[in-house]
Amino acid sequence: MLAAGTAVVLLVQGPYADGRSLITVFDPGLLGATLSTRLGYALLARLVLVVVLGVVFLIAVGRPSPAAGPEPAGPISAGPEPAGAARRIVLPAVAAAGAVAMTLTWTLADHAQSGTQIWLAVPATSLHLLAMALWLGGLVALAVCVLAPAAKRGPALLSLEPALPRFSRLALLCFAVIAGTGLYLSWRQVGTWGALGGTDFGRLLLGKLAVVLGVLALASGARRFVQRRDRARRAAAAPAAPAAPRDPGAALRGLRRSVAGEVVLGLVVVSITAVLVGTAPARTSYAPPVDATVPFPAAATASGPYGGLRGGSIQVKIEPARPGGNTADIYLIGRDGTLVPVPEISGALESRDRAVPALPVTVTAAEPGHYVAGSMSIPYPGEWALRLDIRVSDFDETRVRVPFTAH
Repeated sequence: MLAAGTAVVLLVQGPYADGRSLITVFDPGLLGATLSTRLGYALLARLVLVVVLGVVFLIAVGRPSPAAGPEPAGPISAGPEPAGAARRIVLPAVAAAGAVAMTLTWTLADHAQSGTQIWLAVPATSLHLLAMALWLGGLVALAVCVLAPAAKRGPALLSLEPALPRFSRLALLCFAVIAGTGLYLSWRQVGTWGALGGTDFGRLLLGKLAVVLGVLALASGARRFVQRRDRARRAAAAPAAPAAPRDPGAALRGLRRSVAGEVVLGLVVVSITAVLVGTAPARTSYAPPVDATVPFPAAATASGPYGGLRGGSIQVKIEPARPGGNTADIYLIGRDGTLVPVPEISGALESRDRAVPALPVTVTAAEPGHYVAGSMSIPYPGEWALRLDIRVSDFDETRVRVPFTAH
């Protein structure tokens, strides 16, 4: 499945990047363009590693040759046979190195290679993937055993007695690694609390977190089952201990439900993660709303009902502060903290470097002292200033500029 999926991604990446139809998947030019990118190198390396690990697996599960003789049943006093030593040392070492190298084909071609702290992000992402693979891969193997047909429920439980506690300890370690690296990677890609709900990446991450919490709830139930089972086994082995009634079928029902639920939710987590990889990180896509306050110009003359503006301030809120349509709320706050209405406000959007002429902005009154520019269009990201021409009397007008950054 991994080899097939990698080959499909390698073939469709060219048409996807070039905006072509899928009938061009075998176009040599597009395939060559893909293979010249970092993603292409990673996919090609992944295919090679799949072949290497496949060969290692076939050798590992193959039967020993007759010349090698049977495996020793007890402690080895004389040196092991060369073929047996290769199986016990060389193959696991090659498999472990291949597994670590396999994770790098993802982490060296995704978000870990962009942004800050790349030196830490790559190993953290690799550990995250390895822990996830150990937990979910072991869980799938466990599910095949505990979700056996009804006739095999009892023997399956008995054969799992040594494996269940070991997997439970491994899963606990994997969850600790997943949680630690996941928190760091989330902070690195999100940056601020507002970006969690304000970006697609943040919302996907919150959904992934909700599913992970469901996995943890199921895993804690399975862990309690394993601990109870282990205590009962030790108690039954104690001298003069009364024989406890055993009902393997009933004992398996809760574990089977838990393991099945963990597998399903684990696949959901992997699916959300695959979407996250192709989504712009929240740290780069999130634009916090502008909330700026500038003092009302001291030189401005305001008399009569508008005299309260002297010593006051102007508060401007711009959302979402991105290229495209934006809304600006303007509050004229007097020196006593109350909103002060004025006869008229007009506005214009100016680029900080004067690269484009000033763009007119229509400002309307929402309530006394509160004015809104509901259709302020920002052409491109960068440094801008909202210029406000405030008429404070029949004859006097003052000009205020509010600088801001559009992301």
